[in-house]
Amino acid sequence: MSENTQNLSFWNRLLTYYFEAKEAAVDRFKMPMIPYYLSLIVLSYWEPLYILIFSSKPVEDRTAYVRCMFQNYTLTDHLICLGIALGFAFISSIAFPYLTILINLINRTSKKLDKREHKLKSQEIKLSEKENIIHQLEIEDIKSGKKEKEEYNKAIESIKNSYEERINDIKQTHELELKNKEDSIKQLKNIKVIENENNVVNNQHYLDLYNFTKSRKSLPFLEEIIKKGYEIEFGTNRPQTQNERKLLDMFTEYRLGYYTIFSQHQKKFFFNKTGKFVVYNLHLEINEEQKSHQ
Repeated sequence: MSENTQNLSFWNRLLTYYFEAKEAAVDRFKMPMIPYYLSLIVLSYWEPLYILIFSSKPVEDRTAYVRCMFQNYTLTDHLICLGIALGFAFISSIAFPYLTILINLINRTSKKLDKREHKLKSQEIKLSEKENIIHQLEIEDIKSGKKEKEEYNKAIESIKNSYEERINDIKQTHELELKNKEDSIKQLKNIKVIENENNVVNNQHYLDLYNFTKSRKSLPFLEEIIKKGYEIEFGTNRPQTQNERKLLDMFTEYRLGYYTIFSQHQKKFFFNKTGKFVVYNLHLEINEEQKSHQ
């Protein structure tokens, strides 16, 4: 009983070794180097293989012919053939994985391009379908007269809006003109008449200032004085012109203002209460006269 058991275990181990050796041989044969090596061996010794397999002569003659062929081969020839076969097999087996990667990249790129083209085509189809739907709706609106009514209503609404905007603009312009006139009247009411003999401003002095300002075109200078609160400073950033200096000298001479000197190149002119009144009145009269001539 024990002998039978030992025999069975022996045959089982033997079968196991056989199957393992078979699987290992298949795995080795699947390596990239083996097929290339066999192909190159066939290419190197194609003539004797062809004679042995496909020749119609008797086997003895074929083997004798092949033996004669190999007798002419030297050891160097065999080593060269073997080295070439091994070299090509080694190089091809190394390049095979990179070739596989390149093929996969090409396939992926082509798949991406196909997906992109498919997506673009689907988008074009959707756009064309939307355009067709919109076109059909427009045709139905035209047939029913709905589109013409909408366009007519839009035109009426735009005309109405533009008319209302024009009315509002006219009202605002009119209100602004009225406000300016009211402000001018209020300012004129607050101004004392210069011809009053009790006024501290001499009529001849005022006339001299008026003529000088008008002849030298100094109206912008008066506007600048009013904007700056009747205090104007001269220096490197704001130099004083000759006409401005002469006009302010006249104001100083008529005791309508005074200079305050900070440095050699910087000074400031201040107007007193009467000087402010004169500047404002000069600006108002010259400005109105220029407007009347226009």
